[in-house]
Amino acid sequence: MKENLLKKDKFTYPSIGKKSTATFLDLTLLFFVIYTLSVNTGFIDNQSFGIKLLVFYLFVLVYEPILITYSSTLGQLLTNTRTRQSENPENKIKLHQAFIRTSLKYTTGIISLLGSGKQDYYDKVAKTVIIDSKGVEKDSFTGKIISFINNKWTKFGFAVFIYLLMVLWVGNLILLLGLPILFDIYISKKVRWAFWKPRDVKNKKKSFLVEWIDAIIFAVVAATLIRMFFIEAYTIPTGSMEKDLLIGDYLFVSKVSYGPKLPNTPLSFPFVHHTMPLSKSAKSYVEWVYWPYKRLAGFTEIKNNDRVVFNFPAGDTVIVKFQSEKTYYNYLREVAQNMAVSAKDTAWEKYVPKARENVLKTEEIIVRPVDKRENYIKRCVGIAGDKLEIINSVLLINDKPVDGLDKVQFMYFVITKNILGNSFREKYNITKTEFSNSGDFVPGMRNLEISNEDINKLETLKQGRLYLLPLTPKMADEISKEPFIQGVFRYQKAWDIEVFPNNKNYKWTQDNFGPIVIPKKGSTIKIDLDNLPLYERIIDLYEENDLAVKNGKIFINGKETDSYTFKMDYYWLMGDNRHNSQDSRYWGFVPEDHIVGKAVFIWLSMDPDESFPKSIRWERMFKLVHEN
Repeated sequence: MKENLLKKDKFTYPSIGKKSTATFLDLTLLFFVIYTLSVNTGFIDNQSFGIKLLVFYLFVLVYEPILITYSSTLGQLLTNTRTRQSENPENKIKLHQAFIRTSLKYTTGIISLLGSGKQDYYDKVAKTVIIDSKGVEKDSFTGKIISFINNKWTKFGFAVFIYLLMVLWVGNLILLLGLPILFDIYISKKVRWAFWKPRDVKNKKKSFLVEWIDAIIFAVVAATLIRMFFIEAYTIPTGSMEKDLLIGDYLFVSKVSYGPKLPNTPLSFPFVHHTMPLSKSAKSYVEWVYWPYKRLAGFTEIKNNDRVVFNFPAGDTVIVKFQSEKTYYNYLREVAQNMAVSAKDTAWEKYVPKARENVLKTEEIIVRPVDKRENYIKRCVGIAGDKLEIINSVLLINDKPVDGLDKVQFMYFVITKNILGNSFREKYNITKTEFSNSGDFVPGMRNLEISNEDINKLETLKQGRLYLLPLTPKMADEISKEPFIQGVFRYQKAWDIEVFPNNKNYKWTQDNFGPIVIPKKGSTIKIDLDNLPLYERIIDLYEENDLAVKNGKIFINGKETDSYTFKMDYYWLMGDNRHNSQDSRYWGFVPEDHIVGKAVFIWLSMDPDESFPKSIRWERMFKLVHEN
């Protein structure tokens, strides 16, 4: 049959790259339709994983057979491929053939890896074949459409249209210099852009190797553009967002929600964030090409309660041996404090310059641009212009308590009559790592960080076991009613220098913080030596001014001043696991140029405490990340 097809010169077998492209386009459309349906109705999102999978499968079984029976799927139409009867490719396949083929395709494998010139086995069962059209039904309406689409000027015009839309979106007219390249690719063809292909490939069948190179290059370019401008995958690495987002959740982060920002370092190794594989310090990017901050138009603004992925503000300077485990600034304060202790001095701040000098001499330091800093995810609890305050663990925004405190976790001391077992851990959904934080309790203990009124309650307790567990207030109340529980007390951490603004004049804690107003672009504030610690990082680093204090006076860019106007919007981001989260309470405001995107969709979730396949959290798969 293959020989007959080639002799007729009407059909050829498409490359793996073409079939992959068609399937990719079809799945993208399906995902978009089902995602839109879920957002607007909530039906799919509220169902079990089995129901979600069934809905997707049934949608495919209706969508694809009808389209390929009539003409082709969207992906096939754009790649100029068709599904036809294997015995006579002139004829369209029948509905039952399309149904069989689609059923097998989406249950046994999406893309064939059998190689050039081979048919997928599900095509053999359904007696169908995927072909590359060359003049099929030339005089028919479909044939005329195919002929029009294949015209080089049509392709060039479409490419120019898409390219001009991209230029307008990016807002950089210098990109218009790419139009001559498009003209050469589609019309003049003077330059051999696909250098890996033989020069006479036009009249020859592409080799298996060339097909795979085509597919790989397409995949890399497409994935890079999608990752840069539209959507990016992210994995939850820590428990800072428990019980909302769990360790092992795999997310899709939408960059078009707030508008994608152009990369500061556009030339970098594909699919690698900041460090080359098998290295701790080799940069995956070059810095001699640097683009200033620019954000493209998005669909919405950042709102309170959005789950936001952002570049870690304190990750601008990294000590290689610590990586993200300890920030450069925390280590600097730690070294300065040790120097003060050695000198029997309590004023450790004056040792910071010397500590910085020692750290720079003894440690390998990396300075990273904004887009190459670690990605974090937190809940946006405050937007630009909001007043924020925390009083006894209660978060106030614009003087009003924030809803959802029952979903937020705090650390609690749980004192039991005996050792707790796995059944208790599983009942309250506590991870093994968190559950291991325990020790013996004896009456009269005074080294627990709890409120003074709760300390007196310890006198009534008997010897037992002490656990430090992350619980919601509702869970703590339920646990306190268990017959084997002696007492449940909320952890209250004292002030330490790690809490923003890292100044002894602001003795704020995790549970009692502020009040503070989040800076808004264009707003002007009065600054003095008292409030400067709140804004010095913004003025000096984020907005790139030369800030200095001389003889008790503040100078910005060499001029004495007592006010400052902000150039960007800022946000306040916190984890739902309030006592186990490194967030804005420790490093302050998050600038708008650090915002990466909005978490929208959980496509996979794996429990790190379980072995495969028990580790799969089926109930969380294909779940939307809601705004409340």
